[in-house]
Amino acid sequence: MSSFTIFARVLVLMLLSVTLSQGAKLPSKRVGDKATCVACNATLTEIGKDIRDKSKFIGPEEVVIESMSNVCSEVKRFITYNYPPPEMQNACREIVGTYEEKIERLMYKYAKTVEKNKKKKGEDSEDSGGENEAQEEAMMDDIFMKVCKREACKGIDLETYMQIEKSESGMRTSGIEATGQFADQDEL
Repeated sequence: MSSFTIFARVLVLMLLSVTLSQGAKLPSKRVGDKATCVACNATLTEIGKDIRDKSKFIGPEEVVIESMSNVCSEVKRFITYNYPPPEMQNACREIVGTYEEKIERLMYKYAKTVEKNKKKKGEDSEDSGGENEAQEEAMMDDIFMKVCKREACKGIDLETYMQIEKSESGMRTSGIEATGQFADQDEL
């Protein structure tokens, strides 16, 4: 073999090893697995609850920032989900860390709508609460679509897996299949 061929092979091997070692240093992302997908929905749900509960006391920007900084630290929030709370908490941190700007922007719009609806409800003698609740629910569905379905849950079959509903026991379930049967325990 010529010295040029040997040099070229060594160079290719060195470049390949550098590329592989750089790839190994990248943070591993679990985004896209079932627990993370469930945690995405849970995280957005919990932030939405905070916004509805606290928006009458503090402004929309403050409530979103406060909720996003606290949502993953309170393990008790995740007790009612089918995944263990520590796993949900870790996945929550992943979701907030990965999609922080997007969640913050969308939740700020949601918080402004909640605040506007609360003011409107206080001023109106007529009860437009049903319309306001429907509008807020539609916004949360849109946020779930933009953050979870298009991003965090990419590759997960949401039609058969992610029907977040109340079971007969009142616990939130995350593994209900389209047939209405619970998923296998090892899947939960």
